[in-house]
Parts: sequence; C-alpha cells; structure tokens
Amino acid sequence: MAWAAAGPPSPHGIHPRPAPPVRPGGEQPGRQRVLLADAEPTRRESMARTLRAAGFVVHTAADGAEALRAVTAYHPTAAILDVELPVLDGAAVVIALRQTGNRIPICTVGPAESAEHAVEMLEAGADDHVLRPVTMPELAVRLKALVRRVENGARSGSLLRVGELEINVPGRRVAYAGVEITLTRTEFDLLVLLARAVGVVVTRERLLEQVWGYDLKTGSSVLDVFICYLRRKLEADGRPRMLHTVRGVGYVLRPF
Repeated sequence: MAWAAAGPPSPHGIHPRPAPPVRPGGEQPGRQRVLLADAEPTRRESMARTLRAAGFVVHTAADGAEALRAVTAYHPTAAILDVELPVLDGAAVVIALRQTGNRIPICTVGPAESAEHAVEMLEAGADDHVLRPVTMPELAVRLKALVRRVENGARSGSLLRVGELEINVPGRRVAYAGVEITLTRTEFDLLVLLARAVGVVVTRERLLEQVWGYDLKTGSSVLDVFICYLRRKLEADGRPRMLHTVRGVGYVLRPF
C-alpha cells in the first residue's frame, strides 16, 4: 500500500511524518468493518450512527440480497441482520453464508413478540440473537464481544483431549475416536471452554461471559439452545454422554 509523499524538509532538517495509509473509500486500517442490514431506514441509520460512534466502519443494506452482495464486496468483520429483511430474510442470508463456508460472526435482531425467531436464527448458524427493543449501547457491546471471540480464537493454539474426544483449537476441528464432528463457531467455543475445565462444573454465568463476552441477563435461553445442539452432536451415532447438566449451577464435561 502506497504511503503519502513526505513534504519538504523543515528549516531544522526534520521531515514531516508520512500520512497513514488509507483504504479505498477513506477507510483507515485497523478499524472493524460491520455490515448492518435492516429494512427500516430510520432504525438502520440510528443503529449505524451508534456503531460508528463506537469505532466501527459501517456498511448498510436494506434487504437480504443486498446484504449478501455487501459481504462479498466489503468483507466485513461481523454482521448484524434483521430477521425480517425483504427479498431474502435473515435466516436465508445466514444459511447462504454458512453454506459457502463464510464464518463471519453474525448477530440477528428480531421482534420480542416472535421469540421463536431466536431458535430459527441460531439453528441457521447465527452466533447471537437479540430481541427488540434493544438499546444501541447494548448492540455495540454485543458486536464487540463477537469480534473479540473471533480474535481470541485465532490466537489460541493447543490440542485438547477428553477421553476419545480430540479438539484441535487452532484448526477449530473436533473428532471423536477419529470421526470428525462438525460444530458451529459458538458450539466450538462452548466445547473448548468446557474442555479446558474438564471434570469441573462451569457456571452458566461464566459460560455466558466467556463465550458471548457480556452479561446475558435477559437472553440466557440462548445458552440452553446451544448446549442442546452441542450435546446432540456429541452423542450422535450412539456416543456416550460427556456433557452433563448440574441443575441450578451449570455444565460439566466428563470423559464418561
């Protein structure tokens, strides 16, 4: 990337510092890029202003098809999708991205009166789901937490074994007795946290804080949904139960 040319030397022989590189569109390097897809213009612009104030570079889309094109064009770090997008709804966008191998962190937003959307979005491959009305600061916190999870995951490097279960952390791959188990990003992050504390009960609060990165006081059912998905995959093909519930406390991973 080209640097701006230095100016003429000063009378004291000191050259001005060259300007930092600028990406196309005036975007400065190092800032996280976010795709925000919402069909309602006023709400979309309000959310975009809040995210920009929080330090994000925001690209907006008004429908699902436009959102998919924006992912290809801008390669955002994360995405916020309304579940009721026209042309292609939120679930269709998430499924399309996951089917092409795109693992961008996705937070979906839906109306409070349609709580069933949460299960649908998480099943489709979303990493988090928020019910409206959501405060703009909360949305920014959730998004930063999603991005931080990806960055932390990229830096972690180790191989974990729990009985016949083998977890390749840097490669984000899981196998049981040599048979690969396909997990979503959130399922994998949950499993790693539990595996690092094998035999120890991990509280719901710690799981929510460590995996989602914030206090999910009003959305703890999201954790239950992902635990259910993770347990179902671990126990497929008659494999023994490893993920156990300790009622009122949390969850524990044991070899048998």
